[in-house]
Amino acid sequence: MFSTSFDQLSLLVLPQQCQTRVQNSVCHIELNVDFETRRVSVIFDYHGDHADMSTDIDLKSDMEMEVREASFNFQRKKLSKATWINFCTTGDECDKRYMDSQILHIAKNDKWPIFDNISSLIYSSSSENLQCHLDDTLRVCPNEQVCGYTLSPQLNNGKPDYTCQPKSADGQMIFFQTHRSKTTPSLSSDLKKYDILNYTCNVDNCNSPAISTEIRRILNFEVEVFIINSSHSILFGEKAFLLLFYASIFVVIA
Repeated sequence: MFSTSFDQLSLLVLPQQCQTRVQNSVCHIELNVDFETRRVSVIFDYHGDHADMSTDIDLKSDMEMEVREASFNFQRKKLSKATWINFCTTGDECDKRYMDSQILHIAKNDKWPIFDNISSLIYSSSSENLQCHLDDTLRVCPNEQVCGYTLSPQLNNGKPDYTCQPKSADGQMIFFQTHRSKTTPSLSSDLKKYDILNYTCNVDNCNSPAISTEIRRILNFEVEVFIINSSHSILFGEKAFLLLFYASIFVVIA
């Protein structure tokens, strides 16, 4: 692992401790971007923090999977943090090639257009007597609370959770993760079950099934457009552990 400031990215040289090559069935790299501190940390290693979610994903030879996660602040209209994770079996040092192709692009983009579309659905600069979707009905949340929505395969048996919750000092936030494969459409379709969406909002009924479904549609559309237009990767994510077979390739370890 190593970290560097945004200002040093254009002159980035891989540290000596990250130049060891070992043989493994898959390469894994994790790029953690903090837009508040303007720093990027890079983790090479199949056994990173995001390597323990699933034990039933089979990434075979010449395949690639990308997981991305991001937190966006609607008041500031910018990302606070983002993580891009890549698992690949597409050739020796595919993890390093991924870093070289993506790291500058990630750091330069703290404003994503998709949030303009999402913002109008769930964020208002002021709100009173907020009505939220709870138990299939609209209810007024207590003062100083906002609506909440969570969908995660690891929580509530994978079913959506609709809540009222206290306002955060950071304001309305959205956090999401998507898991996709650029190389294998059938795998990409299967990976959708691991997607995560978590947001707070302050517009009436903003956590309803209809609004949350529309937000997921917007995210899925952007992810799949990126897959089509990118020659290297796919989009956002959380913890993923892959059982990998067939390929035997060299990876860079930090």
